[in-house]
Amino acid sequence: MAKWNPLALKILLWVMGVLLVVGSAASFVGNAVFDFGSGAGVTAPVAGIAFGAGMMIAGFDPIANILVAVLVLVLYPNKPALWMQGQGGMSSGARA
Repeated sequence: MAKWNPLALKILLWVMGVLLVVGSAASFVGNAVFDFGSGAGVTAPVAGIAFGAGMMIAGFDPIANILVAVLVLVLYPNKPALWMQGQGGMSSGARA
């Protein structure tokens, strides 16, 4: 089995992050015309930019960021709130 290259993982995370940020920033134009992204209270371009920035930050130290995500999942006090729960159909994820 081939050994994975840590530099390749960092570059992949950076490229994916940059593409998400650029694509989300470009979607501001489409979002101004057709406002489909604000159904859950957050506009889609802002969410995409935040996720892309997170991907780029994870590129600095991918293993440490994966370990932090696992710790958050294990130590989070209200675990059922982390998982979307549907009522037989598709759920929007937003609950009062």
